[in-house]
Amino acid sequence: MSSFVNPPQSIKEGAVEIRFDRSDGKIRVTYIVDFAKTHLSPGAAANVQKAIVAVLRKGLGVSLSRLK
Repeated sequence: MSSFVNPPQSIKEGAVEIRFDRSDGKIRVTYIVDFAKTHLSPGAAANVQKAIVAVLRKGLGVSLSRLK
């Protein structure tokens, strides 16, 4: 579980945006990747998505309950 008292500010860099919100005592992490801006192949885009999920799970110590 995350130890954030307040969620960090949103991060927006190029085609990637990561938002943090607090709800019911939990930190909600939402990430958006505009793959149309990246010109990646579908396989490369899937690898980027897997990397983002891995960073969020391991680096921030958050659990991801669902992906859209």
